[in-house]
Amino acid sequence: MGEGSEPAFSAALMALAREAAGEPAEVEQAIEALVRLDSRWMVAYALVVAAMLDASRGQAERARRRALAAVEAADAVGRRNEAAAARALLSRLALADGDADGARAWLHAHDADLGQGVLSARARTALLDAAAALGEPIPTLVTTVSTTPPT
Repeated sequence: MGEGSEPAFSAALMALAREAAGEPAEVEQAIEALVRLDSRWMVAYALVVAAMLDASRGQAERARRRALAAVEAADAVGRRNEAAAARALLSRLALADGDADGARAWLHAHDADLGQGVLSARARTALLDAAAALGEPIPTLVTTVSTTPPT
């Protein structure tokens, strides 16, 4: 993270925290500052959080716009976790609109990542929650650890 982007990212996180707490916040301005710095992964992260807040408050259209922008920013810089979290939200929004096929398409975009175990717990949980809402199975990585001591 460069010197120029760190304060802007901190400001965006603070604005999102205030927004989540129900306080007035300038989330749009904070995200725009990240856009001006061309820090796409930070933009993607902030947009995903903002979209989740919007969705939790019943602002589906704004949540959808922000989640789509997050996918675009995350995909541009290979940030699978942010892309997966945004697509999980888009899946849930599509399902709420009665678009089960669209919901499945958003959900299954990260099947390979799930199967390879390369997603963060936050991204995996978002996808698993969307899958549960849809009643759709998705790949999971099963890990086993030997508990038998070597002889």
